Amino acid sequence: MVIKKCMKYKTGVVLFVGVSESELSIKLCLDHDHRDGYARGLICRKCNAVLGFMERDSKKGFRDPLPILKNVTDYLLRDRIK
Repeated sequence: MVIKKCMKYKTGVVLFVGVSESELSIKLCLDHDHRDGYARGLICRKCNAVLGFMERDSKKGFRDPLPILKNVTDYLLRDRIK
């Protein structure tokens, strides 16, 4: 049922990376929040693995990935060392 709902809202573009599904060489998988089990959508396996690594915390189980994503964004946008 969850996958059917995700397919209903599927646009053909993988929102996580902004690439059309037909351009991917790997299949999509169902992404979910490890904290509550709720599905978030369909993303490629590589992106799902990256998100999973950000969510894992060996001491606390799982954590909110948003603060980590903000830190990653801030890091990438800062001035480069020359």
